[in-house]
Amino acid sequence: MGIIHRPIAQLHQKINRTLEVFFAKFEEVERAVNLINNRPRKCLDFRNWN
Repeated sequence: MGIIHRPIAQLHQKINRTLEVFFAKFEEVERAVNLINNRPRKCLDFRNWN
């Protein structure tokens, strides 16, 4: 059974296609990743981990 037939793989493909619509350029994706990774966290008393 190939990976394409697994339900989770189909979900990942659908998500990737959706993201491609919103993030046409790599720089936009990189910026979004940085914003997500560097946001303040409750478990760190609303500080980021850096």
